[in-house]
Amino acid sequence: MAVACAAVVLALGCGGDAPDPAAGGDENAVSVGDTQAPAVGQRVIRGLCVVGHEVRTFIPCGSNKVYWMQTDPAGLAAFQVAIDRFTDEPFEPFFAEIEGRLTDEVGDGFAADYDGQFFVERLIRLAPAGELDCDE
Repeated sequence: MAVACAAVVLALGCGGDAPDPAAGGDENAVSVGDTQAPAVGQRVIRGLCVVGHEVRTFIPCGSNKVYWMQTDPAGLAAFQVAIDRFTDEPFEPFFAEIEGRLTDEVGDGFAADYDGQFFVERLIRLAPAGELDCDE
């Protein structure tokens, strides 16, 4: 599962690492992306990510499915900031709130081993696992 979460983190897209004042005072949260509403056909999804060597996974809150994240280079860079800031061990999960689109379509390569794909459009918030979770 940790490997799956790591894959999610790498697939997210967008950049920046300014603290999010709307994050309820969580000093450790990182806000990324802009504040526009989700585009038609997309939605904001919360869950756990894991990103590492050959891993980019996302597990949505309340789901047991593990998705391979698809993102651009800027998204991968933002995930690296989160990994450096929020994790101590390789493939350690972290919380993410992301705008994107989930599909059940199986991809090629590493993506073929997962329940579907998560196409990341925008990273909204990243935080250490446990500080923010699905119940907030």
